[in-house]
Amino acid sequence: MKFVHPEILWALSAVSIPIIVHLFNFRKFKKVLFSNVAFLQEIQQETKSKSKLKHLLILIARMLAIACLVFAFAQPYFPVDGASLEAGDKAISVYIDNSFSSESKNEAGPLLEIAKSKAIEIVEAHKPTDKFQIISNEFDGSQQRLMAREEAIEVIQKIEVSPSVRKWSEVVSRQEDVLKRATQKGKISYMLNDFQAITSDIENIKLDSTITVRLVPGFAATTNNLSIDSVWFNTPVRQLNQVEELNVRVRNFGDKDIDNVSVSLKINGQAKSVSAAKVGAFQSQDLVLSFTNTEPGIKEGEVVIDDSPVTFDNSYFFSYQVASQIRILEITGAEVFSDPVATLFNGDPYFALTTTTENSIDYSALGKQDLIILQGLNQISSGLSVELEKYISNGGSVCIFPSSGADITAYNSFLQKCGAANLEGRFEFGMTPGNPVSSVNYDHFLLKGILQKKNNSSEKIDYPNVGSYFKISNGASSSENVLTMQSGDPFFTYTNHNGGKLYMSAVTLKKEESSFTSHSFFPTLLLRVAESSTNQNDLSYFLGKEQAIQLKNLVVTGEQTFRLLHTDSNTETIPEHRNAGGNTELFIHTDLNKAGSYHLMLKDSLIAKLSFNFDRKESDLVAIPANEVQDKIDELELKRISIIDTSSESIGKFADEIDGGKKMWYTMLVWALIFLAIEILLIKYWR
Repeated sequence: MKFVHPEILWALSAVSIPIIVHLFNFRKFKKVLFSNVAFLQEIQQETKSKSKLKHLLILIARMLAIACLVFAFAQPYFPVDGASLEAGDKAISVYIDNSFSSESKNEAGPLLEIAKSKAIEIVEAHKPTDKFQIISNEFDGSQQRLMAREEAIEVIQKIEVSPSVRKWSEVVSRQEDVLKRATQKGKISYMLNDFQAITSDIENIKLDSTITVRLVPGFAATTNNLSIDSVWFNTPVRQLNQVEELNVRVRNFGDKDIDNVSVSLKINGQAKSVSAAKVGAFQSQDLVLSFTNTEPGIKEGEVVIDDSPVTFDNSYFFSYQVASQIRILEITGAEVFSDPVATLFNGDPYFALTTTTENSIDYSALGKQDLIILQGLNQISSGLSVELEKYISNGGSVCIFPSSGADITAYNSFLQKCGAANLEGRFEFGMTPGNPVSSVNYDHFLLKGILQKKNNSSEKIDYPNVGSYFKISNGASSSENVLTMQSGDPFFTYTNHNGGKLYMSAVTLKKEESSFTSHSFFPTLLLRVAESSTNQNDLSYFLGKEQAIQLKNLVVTGEQTFRLLHTDSNTETIPEHRNAGGNTELFIHTDLNKAGSYHLMLKDSLIAKLSFNFDRKESDLVAIPANEVQDKIDELELKRISIIDTSSESIGKFADEIDGGKKMWYTMLVWALIFLAIEILLIKYWR
């Protein structure tokens, strides 16, 4: 047994008061005269014996009454799981997991409602003078404060399901921010969640020594769930009147096989394709839904399945753009006499090619182009170098075919700005025997889905032959080889620079120096470079986290603001934005919590269509058993973390006992009253 106020135990010295009274008061005898003293000795002995017993019992009753009163004021308690009760008010943080997994149910109802009920019990079990922090997955600024008990209960009652997902370590860190600033001595954290495996990172918890953490589990009756995990296209660009193949991954998180699940696709609200999925237990299946875009513009797509009771992941929204044209600017050197680039693109109305010389460049028009091709330039001037680097940093694409007399120093000055591999020298040894291309990066996005690797290694493959080329170094970590020559030197490279794309050819486009322009690799590569140059936003974004979306080649001036308009509910959100070079960054916060397609408006103009989905982390409902969590706590020796088992008793009573032990002050008070009553009875009725 321990005491909240052990300093009061000095008052036990008051037990000596009835002893002193007994010694100096009860020994006074009164003389009584008798006429007949025949039996006086026998009567005196009998009376004296009974008097001593009566006085002794009264003395004991008084001593015990005083002792019990002193104990009551010292507030004795029996510790539970080593808990130590501190005097004074407490600061208590209560976390309620309101992620989508809380939509699950057990025999008592939805997990969120059960957690809210337990949280209210915890709050009510503490003193009215204690202060409370109520926190949920949103991590709102309004949750970073302590409040009174009545307000805390109101906040708990208003908590609803949220798309945000938080790991245990994030929650504890957030709670510590408030509890460490609290002036109260007792600091306690309660975490009410469903022990999902994906969020239970107890090994990452960094716990302050002044804070005690109590884990309160709540488990769903079933963990079965079917989800649309992700969607993607095999190619980076959507074209008019071309068959598109949308890949859809359906994942089964349950322990039962699922047969014939309907998977449907809608584009701009119109049904486009339907398929059926058969997904094994704890497996996933990839489906391909085919459709054709017959009109240009920004499209809104939705893939839907039917599954319950967890429904947040039954739909997957995405958006993409079908460009009417790809704008290409070709900058040529003074000595370019044949132009295979113009021959390739001028025959297709989908590509809008503009050709200019290096002496007549309109720098203001560079940002309006999807792709810039440099062909046959002897050098890249300092002015052009600065503008091209800025263009690439804003998400543009540049493809370089050097001239035979290229100034390596001038070229390298530009390549270094973009983090690309340098030119090391020029090699000329004729077309025969030549230095043919011998290696193809089939996994690169330019060739993926276009070329297939030959399974038969003995089958001869026709590659371009090279007679003269510039040696490109292999040292740049940001550069990738798309094609490699027999010598091991790069033939065609790709570099990602600040989100933009830079392509570099080791050969010129002269037929006498290589067979590249007459080979099928040339139109394939250049068409893919052009198709990949269009500024496409991601197909979709996940809700529940802070993120920035880049709007390329767009600058907002003055007091203009964006509006995000949800297409189904017509609700509006005004996101933050800032200009970043020639682009605009759009900041999406956690208060955006509705999945679906959104129209991004600037005044009355439609800038983009963005799609947002709920995070799929919550699709996996598998929970870690409480005993395994306890084993992990023991293994990591986290002595200030414990699990509250509320299977048989109310959480309020459990919380009261585990935080302060089994309090005995009221028992001591009752016993004090009992001993006082015994004293009164002894004095009044013992004659």
